[in-house]
Amino acid sequence: MEGTISKLFARGRALPWARLYFLSEWAYRKGRAVHGGLTEAERSELGRLLKKSKGRRRNLSAREFERLRGLGMKAFDAARRA
Repeated sequence: MEGTISKLFARGRALPWARLYFLSEWAYRKGRAVHGGLTEAERSELGRLLKKSKGRRRNLSAREFERLRGLGMKAFDAARRA
């Protein structure tokens, strides 16, 4: 299952927004595992983007969404390896 999620995450738009939000939030909250995968600035930015979105994709610009996707993917990979 993890391999499938990673593949969908990498494709971005093929992954439903709710799943992207959930996986990003899960990885963000996993804390210690993500700590090694993201810098302090990246963790802060991921948290800010998740809060700004309030669970709704339309609350983010296209650029912010792509940044969230990139950070979420990086955080998910770090959390998955832990």
